[in-house]
Amino acid sequence: MEFSETKIKGNLQSKVMLLLKEEPLCGTDLMKKLDINSPGTIYPVLHSLEKKGLIFFETERTGRARKKVYKLTEVGVKELNQMLTTWTRLTCCDWSFYIKRFIHVVNNYTVIKKGEKILCTLDADLTKEWLKEADVTSHFDLENMKSNYYDKIISFIGVGTVMKRVETDAAYYLSRMQEALKEDGIMVALEIEKTDNLWAERYFVEISGFKEHPGMVRDEFESVLGKVGFKDILVYEAGGVLVSVSKK
Repeated sequence: MEFSETKIKGNLQSKVMLLLKEEPLCGTDLMKKLDINSPGTIYPVLHSLEKKGLIFFETERTGRARKKVYKLTEVGVKELNQMLTTWTRLTCCDWSFYIKRFIHVVNNYTVIKKGEKILCTLDADLTKEWLKEADVTSHFDLENMKSNYYDKIISFIGVGTVMKRVETDAAYYLSRMQEALKEDGIMVALEIEKTDNLWAERYFVEISGFKEHPGMVRDEFESVLGKVGFKDILVYEAGGVLVSVSKK
């Protein structure tokens, strides 16, 4: 199912669904959490989600008072997870977008020369075409890297976290990469940007099973690169990913 075909329409519907995934809530509680003042805003949304079979309500009584408490249906949970997964794939994992961006930056920073030795761990058609004149290696043993060997290294630092769901020691990883670079060699590093984005957090923690949102904030990424010893560090943000270009 494509993201555009989801039953969850609009930002407010998705926010309501995310809140109800956390806990059952009545309309008044939802209004408070979403900072909504008018019942005429929240209840049409609840009615729409209920009509689609994504939520249901149970009536709770306290004395003479009654209130409707809304919960996600099984279909609603599946729909929300589908939306989170698809949204993240489109906005955080569209590697062609990031690859085009970092190729543009690197081309402004340095020139890919014919025959130069490059380690590139991004296995994509765009990078293969871009580096076709170079002597490219895509596989390596981190513990047995050749010292002062590569002219350039292009690598996604968080790949171990994303693919294997394990912690990646970024400082150690980058230090090994630095040792493998020739003097004044270029390091192009990508890392997941750690943000307070609700969608990304739900995807990594609830859908992908991480203990917390992986990655780094920009200042942390720059700091790690600097402590390892890289210089002339340039870092920019690309919608969920940090891209850096620096020299040994």
